[in-house]
Amino acid sequence: MLFLKVITSISVKQSVNLCLVFLTNDQHKVQTEHFLKENFPISEKYALEVFLSSIEGIISLWISSGTKETPEEMTNMILQTFNYDV
Repeated sequence: MLFLKVITSISVKQSVNLCLVFLTNDQHKVQTEHFLKENFPISEKYALEVFLSSIEGIISLWISSGTKETPEEMTNMILQTFNYDV
């Protein structure tokens, strides 16, 4: 949840890089790799880009809509969207 609190004060590109770190850390790496293999019939490199673009879109919409939802709500929404345990 902390990463969404941080991203409201940085650029969208920096936010996506932060998400990449979060999704590929030791705690989430296996889950991310499994999600990519199950949902994208393309190489992992490109699947990860599609995945991150989806997150970037959610974050961009949230920011452009005035961040009405809390960072915690957005974190839960993103994690639920991609079947991560919340």
